[in-house]
Amino acid sequence: MTEQQKPPATRAAAEPKPAAEPEPAARPDSEARPAPAPEPEPAADGPFSHPRWHPDGSTVRVDSVPDQYAWRYQPPVLRAALADEDGVQLGWVWTDGREAAGWSEPATPPAGFEEGAARVRAGAHVWAALRDAKGRGEPAAGVLRPDLHAPYKLGAPQSAERPDAPEPRP
Repeated sequence: MTEQQKPPATRAAAEPKPAAEPEPAARPDSEARPAPAPEPEPAADGPFSHPRWHPDGSTVRVDSVPDQYAWRYQPPVLRAALADEDGVQLGWVWTDGREAAGWSEPATPPAGFEEGAARVRAGAHVWAALRDAKGRGEPAAGVLRPDLHAPYKLGAPQSAERPDAPEPRP
């Protein structure tokens, strides 16, 4: 049977159909999605207030922060290794003996989750001890007292150019 002898329905099925025009993209339904909430106005009492901080719409105002030692130091610094009860060194407590004091971790990544978590706990302990010492009016030169960092063990203070300087090689 030739193409001309086929019934018209079969002939139409064999011919390629022209590509249909694509449907227009669906428009978003304005009723289905509410408009985004407007950005809050800047707080009159400073950048520390934001209505999202409390579910009732009230704001938080930060009037003061705890006293802290300066973090900018003048070299050289004294630093002492801080170790846990098993003797694993977690970082250093340091001071320039003037105004600056702080906590420094080794530049090497932790050996695993447990060591990383131990470093974080030690750092939090040291920062709290330093905050409390500064609040009591203790000078930065006094932060290397072992009793200040108990239950951690504080090693002997050593001189270094920077708080995060690598360990000296033997």
